Amino acid sequence: MSNDQTIDYKVKKKLVRMLAAWNAQYKNDPSMRTAANLYKQHKSDAHSMWRPDAQVPKDEEFEAVKRKNKEESRRKAKEEAAKKAREEKEEAERLKKERAGAGKPKPKRKPFNFEEVLRPSPSIVS
Repeated sequence: MSNDQTIDYKVKKKLVRMLAAWNAQYKNDPSMRTAANLYKQHKSDAHSMWRPDAQVPKDEEFEAVKRKNKEESRRKAKEEAAKKAREEKEEAERLKKERAGAGKPKPKRKPFNFEEVLRPSPSIVS
């Protein structure tokens, strides 16, 4: 597994560390010699992991999803900013109209006449 090219770099690194720890811990224990020898079997892979010039493979799919999420969040932020600006503009226009209409007198209503409402119309009486 530590030699497999399809395994993630971080998983390989952790596996090699675990094998190195087992090697150090169980090298003098005859019943655990198999576990201790696993590190020796994959020692060449372990050394290539620690080389500073070793290239860390990037997961292209992960990068694509990350880029898509970033673009989506930018788009949403832009839409929210535009929506907020539009709402502020509408509110300012509404207040402006209210202030402009506040100085004008309202038209007066004809006073309500109860007698006209309570008096039956001539067409109903006949």
